[in-house]
Amino acid sequence: MTSLPDRTHSRAVLIGTSDFKRADHFPPLPAVRNNLFDLMCALTAADTGILGWQQCVLVDTPDTVSSFMERLRKTAHQAEDLLVVYYAGHGVRHDVRDELYLTVRDSDRDGLAGTAVPFDFVREVLADSPARVKLLILDCCYSGTALGAMSAGGIGARDIAVAGTTVITSSAPNRVSLASEGHRNTAFTSELIDILTRGASLASAPLTINTLYRSLLAATANHGIPEPRFKSTGTSADLLLRGDRPPVPEPVAVPVAAATPAQVPPAPVANAPIPTAVVPPPAPVAWPENPRPLEYRPMSPLFAGAAVGPPSVPPVRPAPSARGAASGVSRVVSGLLLIPLWLGVIFGVAGTLAGVVGFLFGTPPPGKTTAGDLAGGAASLMIGVCCAVLLRWPVARWRAGRSPVPARLALRVVLLRPLSRIPPAVSVIVLAMTAPTTVAMAVGRWTTSPTSSGSALGSAVFGTGIMLLVSVLFALSIRCRRKRAQAAQRCPKWTLPGNP
Repeated sequence: MTSLPDRTHSRAVLIGTSDFKRADHFPPLPAVRNNLFDLMCALTAADTGILGWQQCVLVDTPDTVSSFMERLRKTAHQAEDLLVVYYAGHGVRHDVRDELYLTVRDSDRDGLAGTAVPFDFVREVLADSPARVKLLILDCCYSGTALGAMSAGGIGARDIAVAGTTVITSSAPNRVSLASEGHRNTAFTSELIDILTRGASLASAPLTINTLYRSLLAATANHGIPEPRFKSTGTSADLLLRGDRPPVPEPVAVPVAAATPAQVPPAPVANAPIPTAVVPPPAPVAWPENPRPLEYRPMSPLFAGAAVGPPSVPPVRPAPSARGAASGVSRVVSGLLLIPLWLGVIFGVAGTLAGVVGFLFGTPPPGKTTAGDLAGGAASLMIGVCCAVLLRWPVARWRAGRSPVPARLALRVVLLRPLSRIPPAVSVIVLAMTAPTTVAMAVGRWTTSPTSSGSALGSAVFGTGIMLLVSVLFALSIRCRRKRAQAAQRCPKWTLPGNP
């Protein structure tokens, strides 16, 4: 039985990668930029759309695998009825393992395992999503690999088996997909948007997921486009993807009195027509069919994935909740803990190194042994490890607002992002003070003396290590600040007709 999805509990995440750092490996795909916006317009159309602007998330040119997965995972966990996942970009098939990889901006063909998104990651997110129906659409080369290796005309053992999931791919496992130069959209997505906008090829047939695929088959065959592939589990293919609204009612006739106060109404005439006033229906409001091409700048992972709505309507912020207030308090507390915890890590690293060097090569004070250096190094190691553990798990979880937190994301929220907020003038001043001190201590211009429990060499290494680590942190702060400024300049700017 066909039915429309529940708009409030449905989500769509539309992901596309249009430009790449390694342009020699992956040529740019400017049509992908338009795919995302045009597909969102089709899904949220006033007369036929099944979703609202607030339920659609655009991820335009994610920089890294973690950025791609964070946006996808967050949206997938919010969906309870329908989840639509769309990807357009370069698809790469592994030469040995016959696996599909989805590219991001930093992807490198020579190192796919760490720079591109394995399809298995996407399949795990779909399996974990609470959505009742999941629709995955892939518009990339070799996208049919997602369905499993083709064997004797059938689907092989590596079939995707996620309950309630339908997968539509733009090509077979061994075929490329088309993105013609000069066209607004890629070939497959152009047909997809046209069917979502105009309806199925059979006018009387409702546009379910099954009907969508049959219409895509006919359209691609007529235009000489690679044949799409399809796989569905359960009854997920019976869901409606187009909400045809009832027709506008005919004009309403309203009787108008013909008498005036100064006259006596004339006698009624048989079969005389009654004067009427015609009230025209309100004109429907719709987005233009052919919006101007977007003014685009590549999106950084800090801004990618934000829910996009009509540019003329400001986003509605939900009222703060107790959970949101608690999260804000956690972020403040974790922010206050960052400085002492990182100082503890610096102290632990420098102290451990000083203890080992002093134990092996140092001269202990009179009446002492180098065991004092080793004991100091062990104590420093304990302090550093405890501070690092606190930063990696509870503080990173509070700062990221989620659990579990991948190691790369943890490093970003507890180190790189706070460093990017330090004013450049402060970083330059501190670096100008610590760098010469580090060099002077390293070359031995500053003399040190044995401590009560350690050698002179251990003391020198400890001081030099602290100065060196502080210098490295503030040098990294300057670099993070510069990258943050570049990311802000690359934030996309959407331009629609009627908006300057």
